[in-house]
Amino acid sequence: MVFDVETEQERGWVINGGYDQHDVQVVAIADTLEQLDVLLPTGPGAAGNGGPIRAALEAMDSYQFEDSCGDADYEPDPRKYARHLTVRLRTPRF
Repeated sequence: MVFDVETEQERGWVINGGYDQHDVQVVAIADTLEQLDVLLPTGPGAAGNGGPIRAALEAMDSYQFEDSCGDADYEPDPRKYARHLTVRLRTPRF
């Protein structure tokens, strides 16, 4: 699994701001499509069983919503299967 987090201040979300917005992109990598479907399923069944990666992110108090999910390329090894998930988190600035 590979991930990237982009953070920016949210000045206009509430009066006086005080929050940060985090766009988190996770890329799950597997040897087979079956393994990938266990880690990060897509399609109609994903709503009922989103897999462990999606469940972990949704369980966070700061979770806002899922922005996108789909196939990804893993350029270092084209024999691998990959899928991306992008979610938005919002946290108070401390």
